[in-house]
Amino acid sequence: MTKNNTSDDIIKRYKKSIIFDSFICMFPEIIFGILFPYLKNVFHNSILLVFFLIGTISIVIYLFLDIVFLGRSPGMRLYKLAIYKKEQNKKVELFKYIHRRFLELTIHSFFTKSFDSKCNYIDKITNTYIDCNF
Repeated sequence: MTKNNTSDDIIKRYKKSIIFDSFICMFPEIIFGILFPYLKNVFHNSILLVFFLIGTISIVIYLFLDIVFLGRSPGMRLYKLAIYKKEQNKKVELFKYIHRRFLELTIHSFFTKSFDSKCNYIDKITNTYIDCNF
């Protein structure tokens, strides 16, 4: 995170963007939940496999949101944030986007008391940071 006087605002917007992106990734699960009464007749004994596949699809969508949307997920675009590499004039590698998303999954904003310290931890590991993009 940046060390200026807007870092609290950036962290709040980053947390909201993670929650927004999580809801986007839940759409396959919501659609499956709506269609479940119809699908259980089609997939008689393999309904657990379908649950597993839908969950896997949701996780893959979450991990690749930044890549699909060219470096800025819908949540980051909504809250006007971007991921930057700590080294100047360097592009963020695709692996760093996925690694950062994976860490966001394991350290989710709903379950952490000190989200600021978790953000700094993610920044340190991935050698990236979140900042405003106006």
